[in-house]
Order: sequence, then structure tokens, then C-alpha cells
Amino acid sequence: KFKGRVAIGSSEGTVYLIHPLTLFARKLSVEGEIASSPMLARNGNIIATTLSGSVYSFNSSGSLLWQFSIPSASGKGPMIWGSASELSDGTIVFGAADGGLYFLHPSDGSLKAVYFLSKGKDKNSSNGIWTTPLVLDDDTVVVGSQSYNVHFLKLELYKP
Repeated sequence: KFKGRVAIGSSEGTVYLIHPLTLFARKLSVEGEIASSPMLARNGNIIATTLSGSVYSFNSSGSLLWQFSIPSASGKGPMIWGSASELSDGTIVFGAADGGLYFLHPSDGSLKAVYFLSKGKDKNSSNGIWTTPLVLDDDTVVVGSQSYNVHFLKLELYKP
């Protein structure tokens, strides 16, 4: 479905959808800087995360399908430094600087679940997630946190 194209994120808030043979690039605009590689989902969609706390889904032609923003009182969500990953059922998962591991419905980007990492013994430490979640074959999610811990999470998400 992606037809050999490459997706690259940039700090000026653009996803470049590049065809490797023609080097034709289509620019897909988002709000906020992109600090990681866009994820290419199994269904052919491009999922981009931003430092402004938003996630965007584009189809393989570059049309925006949906946008999800992490709610916050300031209006600007916590930074998302890592790329998104995908569970076996297509659920989109990503971590944010607020220590939340977010799970989104792939069809419309609505929030399926959020899990906040424990700060452990040091309640004053930050537990932000600055990495891309690793999804194992059994849908266990492995993620590193700013508190120097590696978390293995096997969540039973509700089925819609």
C-alpha cells in the first residue's frame, strides 16, 4: 500500500513522503516539530508524532485521516520524542514526556487507553518516556523511562 515510498519527519513540522525512484516529495504539514521517524503502519498509513503532543495519521497518498492531541491545561500537550508503534490488532501506542503510554484506535485516532508509569521509590523523579515503545510478538510493550527503568507492560485493552 505504501508503494516503496519513504516517510521522513522534520523539525519544521513537515512529513516528507518521498518516492525513491523519482525523488518526488510530497510535503505533509503538522503542528509542531517532529523528533522521530514516522511509523509506517501495516495498513499503509503513516503515523507521525510531534513535540507539541500530537499524533497524525495520513493515508498512503498523504491525505490526513485523523489527529490526536494529548489533553492538557496549558493547551500544549507533553512532548512526544519517540515514534509510535503498533500492536497486532493495529492499535497505535506511543509514550510521552508526562510518563503516559497512550493507546489509540487506528481507525479514528480516539483514545483507547492510557497507562501512566509509576515513579517508583523516588516520588520526586520524572518518569517521562523519551523512547519508541518496542512491541513484542505477544503484544507486550517494552519502554524505557527517564527514571532509568525499563518497563514491560502486558495490558488487556478493552475490545470495542
